[in-house]
Amino acid sequence: MAWAVFHEPFEYDRRPLQAVAFSISTGGPQQWPRDVVDAAVVAGKATEVRPPPKRQPKSTKTPAA
Repeated sequence: MAWAVFHEPFEYDRRPLQAVAFSISTGGPQQWPRDVVDAAVVAGKATEVRPPPKRQPKSTKTPAA
């Protein structure tokens, strides 16, 4: 999976290899399969970005008084 920011709506079709099509709208960073992001970047409809930082789990310990 890869992350990208889509500047324009993008449609990608994997047929005939797979009966799968993607219709992607614009917005902030989005995660999509690598082949979809690569095709969107080549078409000039998206820019690949780094994934957002992973969230740190909240500590269950209470601070000592």
